[in-house]
Amino acid sequence: MLNTNTDLKIIDVSQGLDFDESTLELWMNPNDFLMLSHNIKNGLKEYISNKYIKEEIDEKYEKLKVLISEYDAELDIAVAASSDKNIVIASSELSYLKKYGFEITDIDKDSTATNMEYVRNLYNSGKIKYIYILDTDKEDASVKSLEASGLEVKKLRSMTIRTEEEVEKNIKYEDMMRDNVDAIKAEVVN
Repeated sequence: MLNTNTDLKIIDVSQGLDFDESTLELWMNPNDFLMLSHNIKNGLKEYISNKYIKEEIDEKYEKLKVLISEYDAELDIAVAASSDKNIVIASSELSYLKKYGFEITDIDKDSTATNMEYVRNLYNSGKIKYIYILDTDKEDASVKSLEASGLEVKKLRSMTIRTEEEVEKNIKYEDMMRDNVDAIKAEVVN
């Protein structure tokens, strides 16, 4: 593509970012999303010469930085204040939550009888209430089995698509992230 369009400008938005399971983590993890935004801001400023547009980019980035940093801090504080940091995920892309100090049990990767019994024991002892799954994933037999045991399924937004209704209602990334942060905090906030 660069050979056919020599004027093409490229911004490496993933510079300095790593992920364990999927690039979805970069959109769902507030800290990673902030780094994506930072890379975009810096990339745009390399290609733009207009002083006023550069200032506008900086202003908008600073507003976004404050908002996303608050989400990041909320997760850190919720985990730090919790006496129990257990969380059950049924989508491996949610493993980024371990970066916040959650003790992850991933039934997407390990749905053995032993692991499923461990999750049921966590639930029966009052340590967990929810199974977290991406809104784009289907509930498999493991999730349905745990749901039948009493756990509630909480679907987290994958942050990759908006429905037509969400577009009409002007629901944006920050609204979806707010919903995700609140859903995750529900497990550890007593």
